[in-house]
Amino acid sequence: MKVESSIVMFQAFQSCRHLLPEMAFHVRALVSVLDAVRKQDTFVVDVPESILGSLVELGPVRSALTDVRFPAEAAGALVHSTVFAAIEVGALELERLIAAGSSKPVSSLGYALHVLPDLVRSPDELRPESFAFNFSIAARHWDELSAAMRNALGAAVGQERAAAILKKLQTEQSPPNSGFSGLQQTPPSRSLGRRS
Repeated sequence: MKVESSIVMFQAFQSCRHLLPEMAFHVRALVSVLDAVRKQDTFVVDVPESILGSLVELGPVRSALTDVRFPAEAAGALVHSTVFAAIEVGALELERLIAAGSSKPVSSLGYALHVLPDLVRSPDELRPESFAFNFSIAARHWDELSAAMRNALGAAVGQERAAAILKKLQTEQSPPNSGFSGLQQTPPSRSLGRRS
């Protein structure tokens, strides 16, 4: 089955953003589709229907292949881009966070990444300043993100801008005179705390 990978990307990130029950399935499908993008060197990929399963029923995975803004043959130039790197690392990170039951970081990261699939097929470059708000949403759970995810997000927004946003969040999150020296987060084991 031919699928438009950017649609699968968007669906996976949106399902995580909204913590939909099928988000784990969407992310697993995305990881497989991204593997196909790398192997086939195109964004319109052939994947076995078994990979997508009921995803076809959950949304418009089968693209109107005439609505392609960037030639599929040029995929190789974009596969190594900052945008695609953030998407690829993000898919694996979401898979890890879902398995760990970290719902807030999943939702925040899904929100941060949901804007990237539009850019992956476009000749337009990601403007780091336009990604700053999205970065700040994911950064609220910085300590729960892997080093690879932090690096990919930092590359997307620019390292200087990333440091400034993290510093601002640190200031907002730490009470005055607390002696706080880093972006503090609730330890992962407490992030899904039980209610009494």
